Amino acid sequence: MQLVRIAYWNALRFIDEQIGKLVDALAADGRLDDTILVVYGENGESFGEGGRAMHAAEPVEAGVRVALTIHAPGLVPPGVDDYPVSLVDVVPTVLGRLGFARHPGFQGVDLLAADRPPADRRLLYIHVNTPLARADAVVEGGRWKFTYDARGFVEHLADLSVDPLEQKNLVGAEPAIATRLRHALDTWRERQLAYYAFPFYYKTYWPPAPATVAAGGG
Repeated sequence: MQLVRIAYWNALRFIDEQIGKLVDALAADGRLDDTILVVYGENGESFGEGGRAMHAAEPVEAGVRVALTIHAPGLVPPGVDDYPVSLVDVVPTVLGRLGFARHPGFQGVDLLAADRPPADRRLLYIHVNTPLARADAVVEGGRWKFTYDARGFVEHLADLSVDPLEQKNLVGAEPAIATRLRHALDTWRERQLAYYAFPFYYKTYWPPAPATVAAGGG
């Protein structure tokens, strides 16, 4: 496992070097302060957490949490924001900094807009359909995570604030939260499948916007 981890670190260092070359070239050309740079990860990687050593499997946190950095001098103030984010938010956020209105076909939100959904109620949806796994998950407010494994018909609810490795299943202990997030996940999945199953919808309707705020408290 240590050799795999070292290989991963080496890959990250190589990528960092290539980004550095791009930044240096923009700076040398005097264009760095007029360029929006967005760096993000496609997926995470498990190194033994929960018995996994891979990605593209079940949507556990080690496999789905990625870095997102935006460099936009004068448009994005320096700082760190722990607001729950999905990669579908990147394009609306960048275009928002350039003064463009959110397109109705976007399924993400402008992360820096004043009217973004409240952080503690934000819903993020995850879908995995690979030879290794077939599962969906929804995360509420960066804390509650409900996962449905379609291969084993297993439901799992985790409180990421105290259990980031998702070792304890709280479906039975927190039935109200499980019910709320199950409904949100089922609705999201049904709407996505209903839209993309019929190509003629594409010319008439925008893609369904996922719910970004959970209904009810908890």
